[in-house]
Amino acid sequence: MFSKPLLVDLWWIDPQGNVQMVIKTTELYVYLCKQERHPKTLNNTTIIPHLPAHLPPQHIVLIKYVKNLVTNDDVKDELNSRFESVFAIDSMSGATNERSRHVKIEFLQKNEIDSLLNSAWTNIGSMTSTRYLHTASTLTNGQVLVTGGYTSSAATSGAELCDPTSGNWTTTGSLHTARYENTAATFWFLD
Repeated sequence: MFSKPLLVDLWWIDPQGNVQMVIKTTELYVYLCKQERHPKTLNNTTIIPHLPAHLPPQHIVLIKYVKNLVTNDDVKDELNSRFESVFAIDSMSGATNERSRHVKIEFLQKNEIDSLLNSAWTNIGSMTSTRYLHTASTLTNGQVLVTGGYTSSAATSGAELCDPTSGNWTTTGSLHTARYENTAATFWFLD
């Protein structure tokens, strides 16, 4: 059974006496596309559903591995500052663990999805040492600290700082022990 409140964006009764509805919520639309999910009667009125031949286009983006420290409201605030048609933001059931989750974002306009997908990354300078399976932590001054990882031949203890405003990378101190697939955390100290 559909357990969320039934919200209809627009409804009317057509000349044949049928109730017509316009909804923007894809979950309700998908739910109602199965005949067995419709009630037979409602307030002594017989309901005869006329199902669509196909589902409407869905304008959905999934953001994977969002850290649990970042709330859905944080994601919503960031997206609403850049886009006008953000309709719904939900964490996906079954895609959550103790550290992260997947977030589903519904847009009303497809052109905003295209804008999001084409503007998410900006090329900056290259790291001084190519690596993968490293950590990247945003520091309180806005720089990004990359530590450890695996180079083409072995684990590394090297660390680099990136200044996102200039795109420059510089080497900095190293870890005591070479590591890859490690974790890192940024600490804030209050005065």
